[in-house]
Amino acid sequence: MPSSTAAVFTVSLLATLAAASPLAEQQPAARLNPRAMARPKFGNVPYGQQLKSCVEPNMIALTFDDGPGQYTAHVLDLLEKAGNLKATFFLNGKNGQNGMENSGLSSVLKRMVNAGHQLASHSYSHKNFDEISADEQEQELLLNEDAFARLIGMVPTYFRPPFTACGATCLATAGRLAYHVTDYDLDTKDYEGNLQASKNKFQEGMSQSPKSWVALAHDIHELTANSITPFMIDTAKSKGYKFVTMGECLGDPRENWYRDPSTGRAVAALGSSNNVKPPALVSSESSSTTASSTTATATSTSVSKPTSTPTPVRAGNSTTSNASSTRSAGSPASTSAAASKEGAADRVGFGGLFASLIWGATAFALLM
Repeated sequence: MPSSTAAVFTVSLLATLAAASPLAEQQPAARLNPRAMARPKFGNVPYGQQLKSCVEPNMIALTFDDGPGQYTAHVLDLLEKAGNLKATFFLNGKNGQNGMENSGLSSVLKRMVNAGHQLASHSYSHKNFDEISADEQEQELLLNEDAFARLIGMVPTYFRPPFTACGATCLATAGRLAYHVTDYDLDTKDYEGNLQASKNKFQEGMSQSPKSWVALAHDIHELTANSITPFMIDTAKSKGYKFVTMGECLGDPRENWYRDPSTGRAVAALGSSNNVKPPALVSSESSSTTASSTTATATSTSVSKPTSTPTPVRAGNSTTSNASSTRSAGSPASTSAAASKEGAADRVGFGGLFASLIWGATAFALLM
């Protein structure tokens, strides 16, 4: 074989092998396949129905949408300094410069996990679910599950649709994928950028005691982190409210907030760990699949909500620019131990085969 032909053959072979390599896909070896995951319905909180009322009076659930973002760390600081209060964060996978998949926010995501906050889905890219098809709705949820599984090691059972827009089709999709659909009943409207108006709305809600509240804010806004969050904490504390997560508000045990991405079974809640990793499995075989009248009940009450993505509020000349916000292949990813070992074995096995083929092709070319 002429040397030029051998060289072409070698280059072609190497290109083919490189294209076939898992590295070319830029995906972790142990990747979740959400469509294959079992979705048992455990616990007594209804699935596929709008929920926004706590089961007991005098509770307040602080909930934050659209993150994580560059101001989330400050919100975490405030919650910690106020007595390690727990909140619920409804997370996107990729929402502009915000979202779990932005590698510059990986340390914030890890901190949220280790602090024991409840993390829930807000869809992958923040599309209005009442403006997309059922297939697109499902894709948004599955993509976000993939992000959760890769970065946190588990999949949430709680979901808040963007703009809380969730008609019959959305509810059917959420029910089919075994999600609790969570709303709110106290909107700070922090996305409007009017601090006094947000304070007034929150204060008015707190004056209707004794009642419980699910408060909505957005941790991606500087105004929320610097002013609205401390106001919410101070006001609720002064009135004796008990701070709870969304799951606690609905009377749902912590072990029901997440499912294992490989089995779909319930897992123990996150937190009190030095590393982002999936906690021990909790059996869901004996859990009830029927909604109980003593736990959270669904509501059909409509709430006026914005119909377009709110523009993040900026104070002074600050922006959402983050020098390290580009996605990195080295960002923390946590999956089950078995999946990690299997993925490592796959990489080693493929690496050996890949190297052998390269050496064989090179030797063949030199001999020609």
